[in-house]
Amino acid sequence: MKNVFNLLFVFTICALSACNGTHEFIVPVENIEGSVQVKFYNETGYNITDLNVGENNIGYLSKSGQTDYIVFEQFLFDSGIPSEACFGHINGVEFDSFSDFYWCGTGKYFEEEGMFEMSVEITEYNGKSYFLLTMKSVN
Repeated sequence: MKNVFNLLFVFTICALSACNGTHEFIVPVENIEGSVQVKFYNETGYNITDLNVGENNIGYLSKSGQTDYIVFEQFLFDSGIPSEACFGHINGVEFDSFSDFYWCGTGKYFEEEGMFEMSVEITEYNGKSYFLLTMKSVN
């Protein structure tokens, strides 16, 4: 019965999100069976605006801030490393996703269930800065 209420709650959130034109699926529940839930920590040292991970628009994430758990249908990994696209802005400067460089397809897989905590960090490559997702812990 609990699963029915969880599914009803998620459906309601999705329906409300569709009505207001946003694609955020931030659901503050502990465990929704059959979904991936990720909490993001901003470890860039800066406020992030227009943050997007995969197809989810997270929006603003304050310096040293964190999100609630965000529900994804699935989450892309490459050999155990988060591989979903992560992009946004810091002080008006666009940061692309470092995962664009993960071009080898042999270790890629979609996780379809579980709770994860990830850090959003900045890394540099060839003189350009990128957002990088790293694992904090896995439950």
